[in-house]
Amino acid sequence: MANTCRLLSVKYDVTPVVTQDNTRLDTNNCVQLPFCYYKSKRNPFIDFVSFILYTIKIISAIFKVANRKGIDTIICITYDEVSLFLLTPFISRRFNIYLMSHVNIDNYEKSRIKRWMFNRIKNRYIHIVQCGFIAEHLKKDYQLNNILVWPHPLNSLAYVDTVRNVDCAGLSFSNDEEIIKSFMEEEIKNSVFKNHNLRVILKSQLYNYDNGYLTIIKGALSNKDYDDIINRAKSILMPFPLSFQYRMSGTLIDSLTNNKIVYSTPIRIIEESRKAYPNVIRVFNKESFISDLCSNMGGENNERDFVNFLDFHCDENLSEIMCDGLKASMCGDLVINQYDF
Repeated sequence: MANTCRLLSVKYDVTPVVTQDNTRLDTNNCVQLPFCYYKSKRNPFIDFVSFILYTIKIISAIFKVANRKGIDTIICITYDEVSLFLLTPFISRRFNIYLMSHVNIDNYEKSRIKRWMFNRIKNRYIHIVQCGFIAEHLKKDYQLNNILVWPHPLNSLAYVDTVRNVDCAGLSFSNDEEIIKSFMEEEIKNSVFKNHNLRVILKSQLYNYDNGYLTIIKGALSNKDYDDIINRAKSILMPFPLSFQYRMSGTLIDSLTNNKIVYSTPIRIIEESRKAYPNVIRVFNKESFISDLCSNMGGENNERDFVNFLDFHCDENLSEIMCDGLKASMCGDLVINQYDF
């Protein structure tokens, strides 16, 4: 949200509305709601009901802010599919509402019920995605037009003056646990990373392991620890499940922003982004992964891809893309999107 507000603020008067515990925005006109971000009750039924009520409270508070300030355009950076469906009939049509989809589209693909819900209300909103191929999917399979594509901003990590002594890091919550498990079992059995003097650090929600060469961290990392590991990494691994299809990846952005070669399973975003940056985005192959890491060399082609990525995703370029697209959309004109993948 902070990036979106910053980039739109170049040409628009933006009023961020956040929960009380959100400390990422530091603007004078930021409105903090008198309640915090929803925390799970760890009971599916209670969570479902509680979250619907929480969402009603959030949306009601946002509309009160909009009415008080005379705002008629609302950009919703994230949303819940079921809550949106239930609340849409009660949302005033005087508001122009933009929805940014993230994991939502994959959720529609996996659930017939959610897809049915979305198809009932989709034309009430103007849609924003972060990749061109996702916009094309919405046009073809959901018959939506004039979608805005806002490419993901750069994500520079806090710089640490340190040696790159980690050969590869994979720290996403989206990691496929079966792939993580196979790495661990292979290392226990054959010491493949140890024998090749490779240091690999992965994150898991299920497993915990460390022999000094393969480290698997169970659970969350602090921002400081995350930045430290990524800074020390020579390359990044994205062992994502193939169900990760119509979504942007923050790990991919972290990697390319900070000049890290990416190895990934052949998910859709990798297949598309490789067309633009073929020298620094590579498909993960378990059989050749060790040799790939051992021969992970830089070069002129790598540097050119990193520079091209930084040039396209810099604040100046993305601000112009976002603001021009929003202006065309609000005027009812055809939106001409620009994107690299």
